[in-house]
Amino acid sequence: GTAAGSVPRRRQPTAPPRQRTFVTAGPASGLLMPVKTIDVPTMGDSITEGTIVDIPVAPGDYVAEDDVVVVLETDKVSVDVRAPEAGSVAEILGEVDDVVEVGSALYKLDTDAAAPEGGSAAPP
Repeated sequence: GTAAGSVPRRRQPTAPPRQRTFVTAGPASGLLMPVKTIDVPTMGDSITEGTIVDIPVAPGDYVAEDDVVVVLETDKVSVDVRAPEAGSVAEILGEVDDVVEVGSALYKLDTDAAAPEGGSAAPP
């Protein structure tokens, strides 16, 4: 029973901390950027663009997973573009009445941001 007990003990100290420091290392961690760019989603077969009709949040606002960040409208549908995960809205790449193409960058989400003190994000 000693061999089985010693293997996890040896592994644990090395793996997690090394990953941690790598994430905050700077330029080397380019692939692990906490800021995600969210694109205009596909809204239907023949639809190639939509118009921004509402932006219920502002850059710097903290959003929970599934919160609506931008509302788009086409001649056929209205689409809520939601946050894929919790974070802070870093930048919105458009304004109300802008026409945006499917697949183009719509907004940026900083997934590393901490929830605000008041905890406006609902607990899971």
